[in-house]
Amino acid sequence: RVESSNEKFIVVKPRISGNITRYLWYQFRLKKMLKKENASVFISNNHNCSIGSSCKQLITINSERVFKERDLAATLKKSSGIICTDLFLKNKLTEKFPFTNDKIIVLTPPAHSGTRALTFSQKEEVKAVYSEKHDYFLVQWHLATAEKITMLLKAFSLFKKWQKSGMKIVLVANENGRQEIHKVIANYKFREDVFIAEEKQASVLSKAAYAAIFIPDNDVIDSSMMNLLSSQVPLALTSNQHFLSFFGDTVSFFEENEISLSKTMIQLYKDENFRNQQIAKALQ
Repeated sequence: RVESSNEKFIVVKPRISGNITRYLWYQFRLKKMLKKENASVFISNNHNCSIGSSCKQLITINSERVFKERDLAATLKKSSGIICTDLFLKNKLTEKFPFTNDKIIVLTPPAHSGTRALTFSQKEEVKAVYSEKHDYFLVQWHLATAEKITMLLKAFSLFKKWQKSGMKIVLVANENGRQEIHKVIANYKFREDVFIAEEKQASVLSKAAYAAIFIPDNDVIDSSMMNLLSSQVPLALTSNQHFLSFFGDTVSFFEENEISLSKTMIQLYKDENFRNQQIAKALQ
């Protein structure tokens, strides 16, 4: 809660574990909360809102997946405004729901203020602590399932087979994720080249990475991707229509299989000119 003489901001983080708790929170608890606080406007960071509330509500569309939600049309009609995270989603939304056109504003997730690249010596210091002074690919666990991490490790095995390099992988995860990763890599041939770090270290590890690999289970563009590009760290992403439209040729794309990913790893590792071009394009 932040208050000034004329206005008050309240940030709410609901605990939602499924469709039932989501429905109950937005349609009952949120409605009651907005009335109690006499709120002028509610801004949702997703596509949900309180249908029964008289308060003005802004919703956010950050993925093409939400177009399949059966109650989306009602939410779009109820909303006073719709935030789309890029033009691709705006165009897709107005194509399916023409009545939304006048409600939409486009706001792209920014990099965090102050995000900048590390110096060479700063990167060396980070690598000395976390990767035995070797360059590494960074992967964030919350953006990949166990199955996808297994695919990543298979790709890394092919990379090591073809390159014979000292390159490492650093996996950033919460406590549950770290336990799961230990199970996944228990019998992995190159487990000595896989390092596991806590989420609180993600910021500095991201900035010192040779490249970052994202294998998300959705098409959401988030600030962590923008932070990497602002930090002059090349980004490799699974290929989908949304990512291709937004990032264009500023990132590397791969199909979701170990052969395609291993080729992307090799290109980023071997072709210094390509890697530098990726960094330069992202800063334009």
